[in-house]
Amino acid sequence: MVTIVENKKEPCIYLRYFKEDLQYIGESSDTITGRPFRKTESNHQWDKCRILKAPKDKDRRRYWEAVLIVKLKPKTQKIVLYQNKLKDTNILQAKKLPYGTGGRKYIKTDSSIFILKEISLKKKTEQMRCENNQEKMKYWAKQALVCKENIKMLEKQMTESILCYKHFKEDAEKEKQER
Repeated sequence: MVTIVENKKEPCIYLRYFKEDLQYIGESSDTITGRPFRKTESNHQWDKCRILKAPKDKDRRRYWEAVLIVKLKPKTQKIVLYQNKLKDTNILQAKKLPYGTGGRKYIKTDSSIFILKEISLKKKTEQMRCENNQEKMKYWAKQALVCKENIKMLEKQMTESILCYKHFKEDAEKEKQER
């Protein structure tokens, strides 16, 4: 079998394995220069290297490197550093839409969409809360009017009751005097 390799710069993300265990994930702007296959004293042992095509944009390539590190958890890398890198990247993307989005209000990466959805959910929740407050305010205003009307009705009933009481009291006194 013959493998034909063009002599042009091709960026990659590489995964190094040792005895089928993932050891290291890195990125390179050029596969041909041999960075994925270099053995130096700082590198840990590895016996197999997997090459993935990557974006030419350095920031995007490093982003996807961080995504792979966080998801696959290689043994020789500090995952916390890459988790923080992803959080910072997503916050920046949520604040500023990238060039060429054409006015769309979303970003193509999953985590960014999640952040923008979260922001729109907060706005929606706030809007619903305001609408709910308006409805509750109208409800309690009606309740106050009903109570006011009930109070007027009760006052009227009270005055009628007092008049009835006085009438029957006078009647009872007249009856006593007549006996």
